[in-house]
Amino acid sequence: MNKRLIISLATMAFIVPNTYASESYCCCCQQTHIVDTHDSNDDHDDHGDHFEYGAQDTWIFTSGLMQSPINIDADTSIVASTIYDIVLNYDNLIYAVEDTGHAVEAVVTGTATLMNREFNLLQAHFHSPSEHTINGEYFDLEAHFVHSSDNGRLAVIGVLFNVGEANPQLDEILTRLANEDHDVSEFDIMNLLPDNLSYYHYLGSLTTPPLTENVEWYVLENTLEISSEQLEAINVYYINNNRDIQQLNDRTVIYTP
Repeated sequence: MNKRLIISLATMAFIVPNTYASESYCCCCQQTHIVDTHDSNDDHDDHGDHFEYGAQDTWIFTSGLMQSPINIDADTSIVASTIYDIVLNYDNLIYAVEDTGHAVEAVVTGTATLMNREFNLLQAHFHSPSEHTINGEYFDLEAHFVHSSDNGRLAVIGVLFNVGEANPQLDEILTRLANEDHDVSEFDIMNLLPDNLSYYHYLGSLTTPPLTENVEWYVLENTLEISSEQLEAINVYYINNNRDIQQLNDRTVIYTP
């Protein structure tokens, strides 16, 4: 039996607006500390400060009850009675692809309307394997589309991938990274997202130090495919750059079909 519950409009009003008060923290904080998932003598050492995914208990953060990533229990998530569709108006351009020291990152732009509020797309980066799990299942790859609002709030759309058919846009990202190509070019970014944008929503944190909280997460229900060769190519740069699953605590996961 599907255990999803229907959330009332009054409950939604309590969960959503009160938690989305304006905050002014750095929109790119997750880029200020660099992960080293390889040996200490590799090429990532020139990116700055390092933290180790193999020593996550040493990561420093100032709060810890709303951390990410989480396991999403699909059957017990609460179905929203008020539907806020994700509306994407991303630019079909790519400005650069970078090895940031903790992930492969594509510099892309555009806007996303999330719960009737506009956010600006800053970049997309990748974690292998996935950071979020659904019903305890890890996926081969997770893309994070990182956004910031004009008042400094962060929102991340998570897209999950499993090995299957090749994704042409991911090929382009990997080629540009290998060639250190920083020329602006056309790029069909929507091929990195499923057609159906149903999602699980909760309030969490950045998944890298400083692990700032009150980040809005929108983890898409529908998955995409990448080839085994593409996954191997990403893993040449990073493998196991995923944070451990965090406790849900008293948070609510809302499902929007």
